[in-house]
Order: sequence, then C-alpha cells, then structure tokens
Amino acid sequence: ILLDDVQCLGNESFLLDCPYDSSTIDCGHFEDAGVACLPSPGECTSGDIRLIGGSNDIEGRVEVCVLGQWGTVCDDGWSQQNAKVACNQLGIDGAALARSFGYFGAGAGPIHMDNVDCVGDESSLFNCSFTADHNCNHFEDAGVTCGLEIQCEDGAIRLVGGDDETQGRVEVCSLGFWGTVCDDLWGVDDAAVACKQLGLEYTGAVAYGSAYFGVGSGPIVLDNVGCTGNESSLFDCVYSPTHNCVHFEDAGVSCGSASCNNSDVRLVNGFTDYEGRVEVCLNGVWGTVCDDFWSTNDAVVVCNQ
Repeated sequence: ILLDDVQCLGNESFLLDCPYDSSTIDCGHFEDAGVACLPSPGECTSGDIRLIGGSNDIEGRVEVCVLGQWGTVCDDGWSQQNAKVACNQLGIDGAALARSFGYFGAGAGPIHMDNVDCVGDESSLFNCSFTADHNCNHFEDAGVTCGLEIQCEDGAIRLVGGDDETQGRVEVCSLGFWGTVCDDLWGVDDAAVACKQLGLEYTGAVAYGSAYFGVGSGPIVLDNVGCTGNESSLFDCVYSPTHNCVHFEDAGVSCGSASCNNSDVRLVNGFTDYEGRVEVCLNGVWGTVCDDFWSTNDAVVVCNQ
C-alpha cells in the first residue's frame, strides 16, 4: 500500500502532486481505494432520451441521460404505457410497442431507472413514477418500437388458436396492439366474462392456462385477473397491468352452455353402471376428484347420490 491520507484539491495534474502520507500506512487491502471516471459533462443533457441498437431510428434500447451520462432502463414493470411516453418524448407518432429482456441487446454503464410506471400521457419518462435504485442486470434493458400502425381498438377481445370461434387463446387490445393474458389466477369467472364480452354463451365457460391454445406473441397485457363474473368486459375486472409471466402462461377459454348441472355426479369407464371413475359437475363442466384422503365413507356418499 503506497499512499495513505491522500488529499487532492482537484486541480492537480498527477496524484503524486497531492498531499499524501507514504511513511505511516495504517491500512489493509480491504480499504483499497477505487474510482469511476464519468464522461465529461455535456455528453448529454439530463432528461434526454435516445434509442440504441434498433434497425432504424424509431426502435431500440431506451437510454436516458442523468447527470451528463447515458444509461439504460430496467424492464421491471416496463409496459405499453411506458413505451408510449418514450416514443412521445422522442416526437414519434403512431403506436408504441414495449420490448423487454434486452430485446435490442444489452447496454453498458449505469442503469438509471427501474420500476417505471407511466400513466401514458406524460411528456417525459422522468415525469413518471420510477426508482433510481435497481436490482437489475443489462440483459433486462428495456426497449421500444415506435411509429407502428394501430392494430385494434382498445378494449377489444378475440380468441386465437382454437378449433372454432368459441375457443382459443384470449387476446385483448391495449394501446392499439393485440396482447395476451397471463394465466395467474385465471379461472371460470374470468373465462365467463371473456365469453360474455365476445357475445358467446358463457354459462359453461371453461378456463385454460399454460398456453393450452398455443403461445402468443407481443405484449402480455393483463395479469392476476380477478373477475366476479358480473362484469361485461375483462377490463372492468380487477387486474394487474404489469406481469411476471412469459407466453407459455397465456390464458385461454372455451365458451358454451353448461354440459351438466352443478353437483351432478357420474361414474365413467367402469365394467358396469355401478363402478367407474368419479366425475362431478362444477360450473357446468365435468371434472374428476383427486384421491387424497379418498375413503370408503366418501365412496358410500357417491353411491347413495
């Protein structure tokens, strides 16, 4: 350890021009000093934004300027609303598509923003709620594609990938783009509302998860949907506009009338009418019973019914 108690004024040309002590060293290497050399002030103006790594000028990794230095934005909570604000700040008209997971490549330098939460009408990303601290790496750098043609009317819904128009992956329109619904908490009441919104029979609606009708693409618009069943649109239900999902969790639905009456019971695949797999009717749909704790007493009740 060569130097201790270094006390530069800041205008010296060399470190050894500063006052220091080299005779009495009372340090260990766990006290080794370091430095981060920042670009000269004026590289950019705080609040500026730019797009890097895209195939043209209207898409790329979002980088923002803080204290004269460019840095990236973490994709935690990165949404269509955030993308819209970024594109508007750049003066680019049209619809905006949010990109995550370092879609345009990993950046370098500081990560300036995390958990960005825009309403969508702000004039700058810095007018949105965000945190300056982060728990991210650059493979989570957020990006955006601006200037796209609007695909659909906000709030619309469609089914994709099913055998007919009454079933499929649920896709909803948000900020001009079709996107999917994550299957977290997705249930029968949510499925019924989706069918009702489509004008289809909903009393026997069946909810599907795990991308049963195939994986979608584009944004994941809704997560943790919590309908009561009385709503007329999925957007009237409780939901989270941010998510922790990937497309193999896309939700789906099958619409139709109830195929059975609630609490009905039947026996399936037995050798006679008096035996078989126990199936019960719930919300108009036949389903099975798990054998955890299944006992003779349970069997007696089934047979009596």
